[in-house]
Amino acid sequence: MGLSIEFYAAEPRKLVALFTDTTLDDEQYFARLEGLPMADFSLHLQLPEDLDRLSITLQKHGFEAPSTFREFLQEELWYDGATESLTLLTDTFATLFARLSDDHLAQVATDWAAEFGYQQPIIHTPAYKALYELRDIASHVINHRLSIVTYLLGASGF
Repeated sequence: MGLSIEFYAAEPRKLVALFTDTTLDDEQYFARLEGLPMADFSLHLQLPEDLDRLSITLQKHGFEAPSTFREFLQEELWYDGATESLTLLTDTFATLFARLSDDHLAQVATDWAAEFGYQQPIIHTPAYKALYELRDIASHVINHRLSIVTYLLGASGF
C-alpha cells in the first residue's frame, strides 16, 4: 500500500467526526473532505526522514524549527488501529509556514527537494506545490483560528 500524507486546516473535533462517521457514503464523505483546505504531501516520502529533513532545511534558512518533525506533533487525535491516523500539529508549525515569503518558500523547497531528483524548475515540482499549499493552509489556520491536522494513510504513525 502506498503512503498518503495530507495536511488539513480544520477544527480537530469536526475532522475526527468526519473520519469516524460511518453513516456517510463515499460520495458524501469525499464531498465534505474536499471542502476543507488541504495540502497533499503524497510525494513518495520516506517517514520520518523526509519530514525531518524539511525541519532541518527550515532551520538552515533561519526559521525556528525543531530538529525532528515529530516535535511539531502535538496530539494524536484518531487512529483506526491499522493504517490511518489524524494528528494535531503545534501552533508553532502553522505560524512558521504562514510566515514564509515566496522567496523563502522557493529556497526551502529547492534545498528540501534536492534529494528527490527533480529535473524541472523547482516551482513546477510536486514538492514545491505541496509546500505552497501548506503555506496557504497555514495562513488559513491563522486567519480563521483553526488547527493544522495531518492525515496519514498507509502507516501506523510518525
